[in-house]
Amino acid sequence: MKRQVIYGILVAMLFAVPALAEDSGMARKHRDVIRSIDLVTRTGVIGGYSYDFGSAVEPVKVTMFNASTGALEMLQPGMKVEVVYVDTDTTRKAISIEQLAQDEEVEF
Repeated sequence: MKRQVIYGILVAMLFAVPALAEDSGMARKHRDVIRSIDLVTRTGVIGGYSYDFGSAVEPVKVTMFNASTGALEMLQPGMKVEVVYVDTDTTRKAISIEQLAQDEEVEF
């Protein structure tokens, strides 16, 4: 019984930490173009910065243009996106990625 309670608390924390980071102001936003995505390592380059997209257990939230949902596998190099992320010691950890319209202004 104790294990189930501890496991439940850990799972709740797993999903709460990214939301808290985004709400607390620790998260930052960046708009740019996807340069590359590696689905095996769940990493990618957006506008020259490396991002970690999280594990399959704790995936990044992806929203496609004109849709309410999406998936990391749907993103392609050349797409314009806004990524919400937190800085870690080694990389930027993506919390969410939203595809933007192709005519949207982004940094270059």
